[in-house]
Order: sequence, then structure tokens, then C-alpha cells
Amino acid sequence: MNKPGVPAPGFLKRIGQIVDMRRGAEFQELSTRSLMNRLTGAAMPFGWTVNPFRGCEFGCRYCYARPTHEYLGHADPEDFEHRIYVKRAEGDRLIADLKRARDGGQEIAIGAATDPYQPAESRFGITRGVLEAIARVPRLRVGITTKSTAVTRDLELLQRIAAASDLWVNFSVISLDADLLRLIEPRAPRPDLRLNALRTLAHAGIRT
Repeated sequence: MNKPGVPAPGFLKRIGQIVDMRRGAEFQELSTRSLMNRLTGAAMPFGWTVNPFRGCEFGCRYCYARPTHEYLGHADPEDFEHRIYVKRAEGDRLIADLKRARDGGQEIAIGAATDPYQPAESRFGITRGVLEAIARVPRLRVGITTKSTAVTRDLELLQRIAAASDLWVNFSVISLDADLLRLIEPRAPRPDLRLNALRTLAHAGIRT
């Protein structure tokens, strides 16, 4: 376990400057060799993950990814929703990694430990950039998991990807009780809005 308040050695040199502060959240750059992470030895249905951010503004109380912020030196679990790290790739490895995933027949999971369409995406566009790269590499298997209605922003791009690759979008909706969700998912979109977004994608031919 990492010492509270001190980033793990592997992260220390990768943490960059603060790039934005708004809505009670601080956004800081985090450099990485690639926006894709290959899983080794994990019993998961996917072989690669893409998490454009570390942390998530939606603040879901049950999120299993909260403890990962300890590696960045955050002892307070609330920092997961208030200290958001925006990933910046140091090199252009994304296309090469996408081809490796394709050639290995491995699924790519976007949003396994963060929401790729949390409000930060409208400011930084990391997820959009990943999807633009995916659109250049055919015959991929890609799953996106989100609670956000903002995914419909990329509808045309998603349609292009779906025409050349196996693409699906998973919407997380654990209840239709908006009052309940306001307590346990305080900054996520209302459930009815998520269902409307899901319907929009489905009507556009995107598998959901």
C-alpha cells in the first residue's frame, strides 16, 4: 500500500501541472506512454482498457475504482471525484496498440475505471481523440461503458466505427428512482436522460 499523501514512485514523475479548476474539481495532467493499457493474467472478458481520466466527477458512492487514487498520493476517498487526472500520451503509440489488440482478437474496454464521458471530456476531448484513432483501424472489438448522455455528441463518429468494427455502448442505470440516484450518484445524469441517450444510440444503429 502506498504511503498516504505520497504518490507511488511510478507516478511521481508523471504528474504534471494543474490545467483547470471548476465545479469543485481540480484537473491535473498525468503523462502516460499510451492511452491503452494491456491486461496480463487478469480473468477479464477484455484484454485492453482505455481510461482517459483517473478519477470521476460523477462521485458514485459505490465505485470500485476509488482506492486507485491512493497510488497518486490521495488518502481521502473523496479526492477521487474532486482531483481528476487528465491523461496525456507522451508518444503516438495508440494506433500501434489498437492494431495489437485487433491482431490478438482482444476486446478493448473504454471506461473500465472512470467514465469516459464525464464532464471533463467536454473540456479536454481525450475520449473523442481515442475514438478518432479507433475509426482509422478497422475490425476492432470495442465496448464503451458510461452513465453520461454526452456520448451522443459522438454519434456520427460511433456510426463510422460501427460500420468497420464490432462496437457496443453499455449504459449503467442501476435504478430508475431519480431521488435515490441523487444520493448515491450525486453528479451523474438522471436515469430518464440516460435512457433517452440509449434510445438515441439504438435508433442510430449503435448496439447497446
